[in-house]
Amino acid sequence: MSLTKRWTVATSVAVVAGAILTGCGGGGSTSSSASSSGSSSGSSSSGTTYVLGVDDVLSGPLAGYGQSFLTSAKAAVAYINSKGGVNGHKFQLETADSAAAGQNAGAAAQQLISAKNASAILGFTLSDDCTAVSTLATTRKVPIICTSTPSALLSPVKKFVFASNDVEVQEVPGMVKFAQDTLHLKSGTKFAIIDSSPTGVQLWAKSLQSALENVGFQMVTHQTIPVTAVNGSTQISQVVSAKPDVVFAEPVASQYQPLVQALRAAGNQAPIVAAHNGANYVGVSTIKDPGLYDVTPTEFVTDTNPTGSGAQLYAAAMSGIGQGTAAGMNGVIGTAGFLGTYATAQAVGKCGDSCTGDQLAAQMEKVKLSLPGLVSGDYGWRSSLHQPYQKYFIYHWDASAQKTVPAASAVPFGDLSQ
Repeated sequence: MSLTKRWTVATSVAVVAGAILTGCGGGGSTSSSASSSGSSSGSSSSGTTYVLGVDDVLSGPLAGYGQSFLTSAKAAVAYINSKGGVNGHKFQLETADSAAAGQNAGAAAQQLISAKNASAILGFTLSDDCTAVSTLATTRKVPIICTSTPSALLSPVKKFVFASNDVEVQEVPGMVKFAQDTLHLKSGTKFAIIDSSPTGVQLWAKSLQSALENVGFQMVTHQTIPVTAVNGSTQISQVVSAKPDVVFAEPVASQYQPLVQALRAAGNQAPIVAAHNGANYVGVSTIKDPGLYDVTPTEFVTDTNPTGSGAQLYAAAMSGIGQGTAAGMNGVIGTAGFLGTYATAQAVGKCGDSCTGDQLAAQMEKVKLSLPGLVSGDYGWRSSLHQPYQKYFIYHWDASAQKTVPAASAVPFGDLSQ
């Protein structure tokens, strides 16, 4: 069903709407009031206002991730609407909290599709949530854009599943090369892995262990902190006791400071390489340990008046919602969440009122954004891979300059098909 038809159905009798909406594609709304997320959309004189759904952990132990995503999504929508929308269409956000009592990612997605007429759904901090909703996305022909996307949903390509972030396993070849070329670690190096429990993270750990052992490194421990755990002291103590020469990490963000503190208190100066923007800008700039390295697919934007046009766009959008500080612009899922929302809106707006779910998925693959100062190369999903990045950056704290700086730039991603 087209976006126009779903918008018409949404204004019809509720009893009929439930049956007609089954199997439909995108959605739209003529509402000009603020959405449940707090983003004011306004109505367009030349087109309907389209709904983008946010399905994420907006409460509970992982709320920091979901709220970071939501903040950046709000910035993208507000910025687009302030510029007149896309092809005369403006946007509003509708949210569903997958961590709310009695809720889960699948039920939240159903709500956004059937009750809110979402054209596409973004969020999914947890890769397992992305997996859980992928079948629904295919059945209802509504694209989902996941912060954490299991590699199995991207290779081979699934028509209605897109990534807004990189995939952890793609970072493995570059992380190994970084350890060898920049950290100058040799065969025989003892390494530890400390991570969290989602499937995507565990796949990264398994792939990384194999790649490191293939170049002669020796694993001394692999510790997993459950993703909802408040305290990871037991696992951190095991890492410290193993006396590694280097630590590769992807626990939740709150575990990095105690990890660094415990290692340094024991006299261990091993570098810690954080995957998937795990430590993020706030962690690196707060902990201020030169041996903590953060791998991220986007550049950190720390200047309110940056030079690159991509960074300028992002800084303007974040400043527009009161998040113009370095910490505000570089949240744990900030930039990736903004770009996923911004790019999805381009596709929805250009696809138009007569667009079906199949056509919207095809339009998503046509989005190509040049964002210097923010992304290396064009940002966009390809028909061969629904992951929008090509290269990544590695940052750490420069003690002499007293600021966070790149340790490596434009590092190529590995091939997901391998």
